[in-house]
Amino acid sequence: MKKTFYLIVLSALLLSFNSCLNNDTKKSSDFEKLDIACDYNLYSVSFINEDIGFVGGGDQYNHVLFKTTDGGITWDNIYIDDFISPIDNSVDAICFTSENIGYLMFGIDAYKTSDQGETWNKMNGFFQRNLHFSCVDTGFTHNSDSEAKIYYTFDGGQNWDRYPEGTFKSTIEDGDLWIEGVQFLTNNSRIGFAFDQNGEIFITRNGGQSWEIYNKDWIALNKNNYGEYPVKAMFFISELEGFIFNDEGIFKTTDGCESFTLINSLNLHINNQRIGGDLKISYPEGNNIYFLGNENIYKTENQFIKNSKLSVEDLDNKYEVYVEVYNFTMASNKIGYAVGYESDEDSRGAAVLKYSK
Repeated sequence: MKKTFYLIVLSALLLSFNSCLNNDTKKSSDFEKLDIACDYNLYSVSFINEDIGFVGGGDQYNHVLFKTTDGGITWDNIYIDDFISPIDNSVDAICFTSENIGYLMFGIDAYKTSDQGETWNKMNGFFQRNLHFSCVDTGFTHNSDSEAKIYYTFDGGQNWDRYPEGTFKSTIEDGDLWIEGVQFLTNNSRIGFAFDQNGEIFITRNGGQSWEIYNKDWIALNKNNYGEYPVKAMFFISELEGFIFNDEGIFKTTDGCESFTLINSLNLHINNQRIGGDLKISYPEGNNIYFLGNENIYKTENQFIKNSKLSVEDLDNKYEVYVEVYNFTMASNKIGYAVGYESDEDSRGAAVLKYSK
């Protein structure tokens, strides 16, 4: 009897040990791959809540736009007849500013919906790849690979105007340089930031009505140290506190760009033409910040000092495909979605990934 008891205990210990070994060696993923019937790359994603969202993409000749109302279990293909652009037909940006009002952009055309994507109406104006709305009525569009043009609307996209020459006047070179990125505070739509190709940061305190240079001394001192592009992306959490990303790593300011401290040497290589200099950062309610760089998704709980890379690569083993991420958003402080493309030995197509915290 005693011998039998010892054998049972020994067997249980061996099973537990093998289980631990398997857990250590077995790769897992922070993401679930969702099924979507699409053969094109996906470049844009926007979710209204955890269940309702849109993804878009395409190529030079075709656009794709999908909507889900059940958290990505099923997707409805949305096709708009007059989606014809002379430059590029892929949907490069989707932005919802309320439950029903949203905007999307491809090529030089932009559309607006007021009924949660049931109908889309083309807006008048000249648009570019990057689209940003700070609130329901105020939006901006700019291109990071052309002349210095940035357009704005203060009436929900009914009218778009170009900022006059000199609005973003460089203090290093003559004239305006093209704008690489635009960001507004999540809790104050009147305070926003923009930076140009030289890394000069501009600030607005009146919702984009006017702009002024914000970090002249920083750029003058560090342009030679950090190469041609001393700022590749930025993220501010208040008027005084923010972060700059460049080839050296991540810098933090707490005094409104008067001084910066290197807090992390993570090199993000933010060079994707489709997203320009806009670092894909998702900042839902809570303490966590999520951001996309090097085609990887990172999570930080301490303002970029230490970053944990969410496991996207492990999808390769789980699903036997190669997955590349182009865009990412948090629908809430618990659920997020990433888009891009996947490929195997025989084919390639769209990839939609769901993250559950």
